[in-house]
Amino acid sequence: MAIIDSSSYSILNARTIINILTSSKIQNNRNYPHIRSSYFDAKKATESKVIVLVKPLYSSNTERIFDDIAKLFSVDVLIKKKKVLVESETSNAVGVNFVLDLQYQSKSVKILFKSAKSEIKEKLPEILKPGSLNEEYFTSVINDAIVKLNESKEEVGLPRIFNPRLILGIYENNVKKYTIGPIKSIERLGQELEKTDVRIKTDSGNINISLKKENFSFWSSASKYSAAKNIIDHLIKTNQIQISKSGSGRTEITDPVTGKKINGIKLPATIGEIKKYCFGENTNKIDYILINSYNPGDFKEIRRTGLSGEDYKLDLNSTIVYTETSKDIIRMKDDVYLTIVPSSKNSSALLPDYPGFRIQFANKKSSSKFLLPDVKGASLQRI
Repeated sequence: MAIIDSSSYSILNARTIINILTSSKIQNNRNYPHIRSSYFDAKKATESKVIVLVKPLYSSNTERIFDDIAKLFSVDVLIKKKKVLVESETSNAVGVNFVLDLQYQSKSVKILFKSAKSEIKEKLPEILKPGSLNEEYFTSVINDAIVKLNESKEEVGLPRIFNPRLILGIYENNVKKYTIGPIKSIERLGQELEKTDVRIKTDSGNINISLKKENFSFWSSASKYSAAKNIIDHLIKTNQIQISKSGSGRTEITDPVTGKKINGIKLPATIGEIKKYCFGENTNKIDYILINSYNPGDFKEIRRTGLSGEDYKLDLNSTIVYTETSKDIIRMKDDVYLTIVPSSKNSSALLPDYPGFRIQFANKKSSSKFLLPDVKGASLQRI
């Protein structure tokens, strides 16, 4: 007989996982000696992700804690009288030791295990970076709405009569601009696919979205761009900059007259550069760039009741919304700069001519201290 078999747990989500792990039935159970609040903290990252942070004193027991939690959900937890499918996964995120994927019907929740002692010494896992949390929250809100609709359809069991669809309204500063849908699914891609952070599947195809927090610094980067070399060539030839190496081998840019260090070089981006490097190309082209640090107040559910319950709308408000239209690209031109910045000696954006540089398209604020050089009349061959 399962230890956890209660009507209180009818939905699999982050809060359900945490409630089960911290319940007295589990905390005092001898079959699971390593599931103890004194050993770890269970934190909700999103509705579909839980982080089990093992305390420094018990970091050597991380694998045992993982094993006990995997066994618990495999053997002694029932959701609506049904077992949960439990699978272990590998993770490339820095500091994450193990990952469990719990699945029940169409719902999936991941549990990430990490040791608290890595908080200071290691970089934050990708999932804990501010931009990533913004993407995770955005995705989880829309995915939760999809799951609720699917569960309702399953319970009714009459698709010809009751088949509600999810429509997403895109707003900029509370003014409606676009509509996406009907939505079939949503997936967070993060760093996996060029500039696309989130992909929404609709009845008519895929919608690629790039998400930026309001305090973001960079639009994108370029591994290679021949015009950047032409810019450096011109600035050296006209004696506007001087390039040298520091004692550690790092590339440095200085003013040939004053000898002062130059943090980077910037030029306002062209329309062609904005199209290619902010929106991308071909099948991975970005449909929407949304700028906002999302919170619950930015999402509004609107349910219109009818005979078939067809209209289920989720309105999303962002600070700025861009699409690849002439009007929006003109709006972007004041805030997108091609920048050339000294980096580590292994940076390869301008190899073989100028090692140790990276090419980024930065916003106005983050590039404010960079040199804006004189390139009038120069043949730079920018797109």
